[in-house]
Amino acid sequence: MPRRFVRTAATAVLALLGGLLTAPAAQADIQTFPDVGGHITDVRVSHGPSTVGITAYDADFHHDTYYKFWIDTNYSNPGPEYKAEIYPGSDVLYLKRVANFASGGIKFDCEGFQGFTETVHDSYVKIIVPRSCISVPPSVRVAVVGYYNENPDVVDWAPGEQRFYPWVNR
Repeated sequence: MPRRFVRTAATAVLALLGGLLTAPAAQADIQTFPDVGGHITDVRVSHGPSTVGITAYDADFHHDTYYKFWIDTNYSNPGPEYKAEIYPGSDVLYLKRVANFASGGIKFDCEGFQGFTETVHDSYVKIIVPRSCISVPPSVRVAVVGYYNENPDVVDWAPGEQRFYPWVNR
């Protein structure tokens, strides 16, 4: 009886280890991209099992700055499919379907869509979009633009005007 117990226990441990080593991770693929020469200094993309988080770190953050987050979810379509707009310091937060960068978009409701700002330690603006609202993409790429109320007004595209950072897989 003890031999059979040892053999059964060893088999169970090996099966458990095999499952742990071959099972896909239930964590996010996270990439941080630097942006040189503008107000936006870094963009972080967290493509997780249920949400996509996009954070724009901003060296000159002000509550009157307006941000657009462009999200590309389709390799075969060269432009964005979604745009999020956020006005920090207000209740204005939109998620829209778009055809391209020039598109005004069509606003739609997305349960769980959120926006945050932080000005105390690391100044940033962040959106969290449920993957189910953006067609559950296997990969995403993003662009962020900040509109600054300065004299003269400043528009900062990260990584560059109508360009995207590289794809971030799930």
